[in-house]
Amino acid sequence: MSLSGPVSERYDVWYRVHAAGYGWLGWAKDGEAAGTEGLGVQAEALQAVLVEKGGDAPSTGDPAELSVPSLSLRAHVSGVGWQPAVGNGGTAGTTGQSRAVEAIAAEVSSPVSGGLSYSAHVSGVGWQDEVSGGAVAGTTGQGRAVECVKMRLTGDLSEYYDVWYRAYVQDYGWLGWASDGARAGTTGIGYRVEALQVRVLAKGSAAPGPTDGAYRDRPLHPNSVVLNVPCTMQNPELPTGCESVALTNALNYYGFGLGKTVIADAYMPRSSWDFVTAFWGNPHSASNGNCISAPGLTNTANSFLISSGSSLRAYDVTGTGFYDLYSYLEAGHPVIIWSTIGMQNLGSCYATQAYGGRVYRTYTNSHTVVLRGFNRSLGTVYIADSLAGYVSNSAQRIASLYSQRGAQAVVIK
Repeated sequence: MSLSGPVSERYDVWYRVHAAGYGWLGWAKDGEAAGTEGLGVQAEALQAVLVEKGGDAPSTGDPAELSVPSLSLRAHVSGVGWQPAVGNGGTAGTTGQSRAVEAIAAEVSSPVSGGLSYSAHVSGVGWQDEVSGGAVAGTTGQGRAVECVKMRLTGDLSEYYDVWYRAYVQDYGWLGWASDGARAGTTGIGYRVEALQVRVLAKGSAAPGPTDGAYRDRPLHPNSVVLNVPCTMQNPELPTGCESVALTNALNYYGFGLGKTVIADAYMPRSSWDFVTAFWGNPHSASNGNCISAPGLTNTANSFLISSGSSLRAYDVTGTGFYDLYSYLEAGHPVIIWSTIGMQNLGSCYATQAYGGRVYRTYTNSHTVVLRGFNRSLGTVYIADSLAGYVSNSAQRIASLYSQRGAQAVVIK
């Protein structure tokens, strides 16, 4: 805004903008910029006054114009060295190459006073002191990975802007966005940061993306998990009732305190032929008891859970890859699976039944157990077996039997 003609020789025009989220900004005069640029902030009002040349200027001490600060971010990457600087929202580092960010250097330039301070958590070192102004956070030439970062704006910049940042982390990939001094990355689990993105946005703006899980302190895939699943034995009351006892053990893991025969007698339907949605025969009989399959056991579990007023539910996850079942264990949920007695080779198939687009088969040595844990490095799984008690087995062996039994599985969560 500027004056023209004779009036411009006597007066200056001063003006300011009321910006959404900021209120009144500072005063500008005679053609200077006022308002915001590139921040996505709406101008809501304009105020202008004439002041005699040489007169006192209206002043609030606030900047008259706000624009996106200039950001420079560099990463020192293992096997690469220092990469060229990237700007606001650019990716510093690499993705999909398993290369660690070993150091970063960043700075923000703006007419508004202040700067960007940041610190790095380095493998074998821990948190380093905060630096700013393009100084190096991290290490070079030591083979140490940056594992986590914190960033914050300082001075007047912190009054008008937020800094958002996120880390691309080993195994996890991109984590959520963190801001204004919060942690982005991991500590305590030895996971390297492989890339970073940083954005400076208007104060109070929405995050650039999801903010959940910006910081993690647990491995994505722990090496081992063992859940404290009870192991009630099925004999002598239920010589063929392994499925009902496996379900009882899984439910008691969640604290229900069920007696051995409650599920078999009060909640599990029986049939003279159907072994998919009901128990075929009598689980109390060694000679007239057969089995029930995943669909029926899922319904049995939900019948109990609903009647007890629980928010837990059982899910038939048949068809899930065996090693994918580990994710349920990692989340604290044991898994009921179908296998064989003593984890022996399959016996003779003596019944087949089609249901829900699948074909179910039962065998002379059918057995159902609770998968309660694993150890990846040992290649071992841990099972609550109502005939054998607590046992450990080769994960490869159990995976094979699980597959041969139709990959039947039920989980409660």
